[in-house]
Amino acid sequence: MRKVLGVLLILISTIVGVVVLLGWGIRTSLLSSAPWKAGLRETRVYDRLLVEALPEIVAEKMVTDNVLEKAPLTPNDLVAIAQGTLSASFLQQQLERGLDVAFDLLHSRTSLSTTNFIIPLQDVKRQLPIAAQERLVARVQALPICVADQLKDFEKFKSLTDALPPCRPKGLDVAAIVRDSLKIDEITANIPATYDVVVELQKQRTADSNVKTPAQQIVAVQEQAKFIFQIHWYLTLAWIVLLLGLGALFIPHWRRVVQWFAVGLFIPSMLLIVGTLIGKGMLPNHFTVSDRSAQVLANIAQPVAASLVHTVSLHMFMYSGAAAALAVILFTLAYSFAHRRLKS
Repeated sequence: MRKVLGVLLILISTIVGVVVLLGWGIRTSLLSSAPWKAGLRETRVYDRLLVEALPEIVAEKMVTDNVLEKAPLTPNDLVAIAQGTLSASFLQQQLERGLDVAFDLLHSRTSLSTTNFIIPLQDVKRQLPIAAQERLVARVQALPICVADQLKDFEKFKSLTDALPPCRPKGLDVAAIVRDSLKIDEITANIPATYDVVVELQKQRTADSNVKTPAQQIVAVQEQAKFIFQIHWYLTLAWIVLLLGLGALFIPHWRRVVQWFAVGLFIPSMLLIVGTLIGKGMLPNHFTVSDRSAQVLANIAQPVAASLVHTVSLHMFMYSGAAAALAVILFTLAYSFAHRRLKS
C-alpha cells in the first residue's frame, strides 16, 4: 500500500516539480532586466538599429511624406542627420533604464504613480538643427556654379523649401542662405527638453470606455503577475511538502525514506533537463517575414532572442541540475549506508 501511494505522490510531485523548476528558471532569467541588457549589448543592437534599421524606418512612406514634404532633404539626408544626432550609447542608456522600470513595475517593486522615466532630449534639441544645417550646407555647396542663364532658376528655389536649386551663384554665402531657410527656431521649438514617459502614459485616454488606458493595462498586468508569482511560491512549498510526505510514508525505514525522496526529486529534474535540450534544438535560428522593414528588425532581434534562449536554458540547467545532483547524492548515500549495514 505504501508503494502504491508513493508512486501516486511521485506522479503528482513530477508535475508540480516541473512547473516549479520551470518557473524559477523563467523568473530569474526572462523576468529580470539583466539578461535583456546583456543580450542587447553583446549583439550590438544599438549600433545595428542606427546603421541597419534607421534607413528602413526613414524610407517608410509615412516618414517621407510627413518629414520631407517641404524640405529639400532626401531619406539619406535624414538618416545622416539622425545618425549624427543620436548615438548608440544614448539609445542604450534609455532602453536599459526603460527595462529597469518595466521589470520593477512587473514585480510590483514600484507603481506607476511613484516611478519615473524621463528621457533627456537637451542634446538632441541642440544637435539636431546643427546636423540638419550642416547637411543642407553640404548639399548646396555641392551644386554646380550657375551660368548666367541659370541665375533665374536659382532665384525660384533659393528659399530651399521644396527642392534644391539646380545650381548656386559663384561667391554665394551658403551657410547664410541655409540658416535663413531652415528656420532653426521652429525646429527646436517642437523638441521638448525632456520626455516624461510615465506622465505621457498617464495622459493617454481611450475613446471606448470599455477599453483600458495604458496606465490601467499596466496595473492589470501588475495584478496578474503578482497573482502568478504567489501561485508559484505556493507550488514551490507544495512540492517540498509532497517530497517530504513521500519520504515520510516509509518511516521508520530511513534508507527507503531517503531513496524515495531522491527519486521524487530526480524525475522532474531530469524531465526538465531533457525538455530544455529538446526545446532549445527545435527553436528556429532565423525569422522570415514578408515586409522588408520587419525583416531587418527580425534580423536584429534574432541574436538577442538566441542570447535570451541561451540564458534561460542555463538557468533551467542550473536549477534542474542542482536538484538532480542532490537526488543522486542522497540516493547514493542511502544505498551505501544500507550496503555497509549488510556487510556488518
